[in-house]
Amino acid sequence: MSLLYPQFLILFLALFWLFTKRSWMLYLSLALMIVALSRPVLTEQKVDETLDAKEIIIALDVSYSMRADDIKPTRLDYAKELIEQILQNNKNDKYSLFAFTTNPLILSPATTDHKLLLAALHSLKVDNILTHGTDFKTLFERISKIKTPVKNLLLFTDGGDDLHINIPKDIQVFVVGMASSHGSTLEDTYGKKIKDSEGNLVISRLNPKLKTIAEIYMPYDEVDLSLDFIGKSEGIQKEKIGYKELFLLPLILATALFLFYFISIPKKILALIPFLTLSADASMLDWYYISVANESYHEGSYKRAIQNFKKIEHKTMQSQMNLANSYYQVGNFKKAKSLYASLSSSNPKLKKTILYKLGNCSAKLKEYDRAKRYYQKSLAFGNDKDIVYNLKLIAHKIQKQRRDFPTFKSEDKAKDNTPQGSKKQKSEPKGSKNSTKSGVGSKAFGQSSKTKSSSKKSHPSKLTRPMGFKAYELINKGYISEKNPW
Repeated sequence: MSLLYPQFLILFLALFWLFTKRSWMLYLSLALMIVALSRPVLTEQKVDETLDAKEIIIALDVSYSMRADDIKPTRLDYAKELIEQILQNNKNDKYSLFAFTTNPLILSPATTDHKLLLAALHSLKVDNILTHGTDFKTLFERISKIKTPVKNLLLFTDGGDDLHINIPKDIQVFVVGMASSHGSTLEDTYGKKIKDSEGNLVISRLNPKLKTIAEIYMPYDEVDLSLDFIGKSEGIQKEKIGYKELFLLPLILATALFLFYFISIPKKILALIPFLTLSADASMLDWYYISVANESYHEGSYKRAIQNFKKIEHKTMQSQMNLANSYYQVGNFKKAKSLYASLSSSNPKLKKTILYKLGNCSAKLKEYDRAKRYYQKSLAFGNDKDIVYNLKLIAHKIQKQRRDFPTFKSEDKAKDNTPQGSKKQKSEPKGSKNSTKSGVGSKAFGQSSKTKSSSKKSHPSKLTRPMGFKAYELINKGYISEKNPW
């Protein structure tokens, strides 16, 4: 047995100082309360939990050109912010962290401890970097020595001079371009603009050849922070230590002694009646399930968290929100969306959060138009940079989705282009004025007023009438054709 908070045991000194024989029951009760506050636990065995997660190598370019400020505050600082957001959004994944210039430097080995990764990332200071070049060849050689079957390399860089390199087959490179196309000047340590040997200002721009070495290339402002483009790795192990809480036993004994000290003998029996008649309702354990579920969630054991959140008898807004969050983390976006949609609140901040999470679920389910509406409704309760960023990303995906869909001709237009003409022309009797021997319908668009009116009836797409504002809204959304709106 061990104690989680042994510092509470110092209260025993005060207890011994107050102790008198006539009130031993009271002091024993206080002693048991101190033991309960110390949280005694039984330490269970260490368990290696298998995670369904991604294993990623992050390589951060720290060459001198990354100090350019065409991306605010600088390219390097913005890249650090992106890495931090990725770690926050993917709490279950395993990462190793490299910084490189002419030589790669490992900042953190592969770990699921994201606090350690953030500490290593924030400890990186540009003033301590002496080398200025960018060498991808040396970086790839170093990463190829890592003993993993598939090496997913997430590369944050503005490009190097030499990109004509052979990438090992076991490395999949995903590049985030950390520079703008217009570029920026560079300053030396004294704040002066750097010039070349001919006296011209040196301008650092994004190397367009970065796309040639990447499986997937992303500009700095269009990064998918969920990393859905990287496949999950099997068999990632995470060590976990289990604890069995024992504080409840001394707490119950302390309460019983405290009551027996102040209550007379006949009343003591009456005081026990509620405990004897109390039914063992499942809701009595809600506090325990909530505690275990929250602990599991923060540790990244989302499946265990779901199991405990579902055991809660009296559902609350917070417990249902946490259950939905857990479903989202394990990738069950339909269930998460259903739970978020079932929540209602009059609190504007909570409404904003629910709409934001509904937008995230819709985006994961590739319901981009619906996600856009949720994000827009969420912004009505206050501006938020994360929502604005997601909204821009969704707008980009909607445009791409519409570009990918082929455009088809309308039914009426397709019928007009058929050599046999419309169905109505086929069904006309042989004695009709508009019929022809060949059946092509050359006189169907004749000069008589009767034929004109009949042709208009058989071709509603040729009608000319003014369009209302609703039709223009649908045209803008891409739902109907502007030439043939009816």
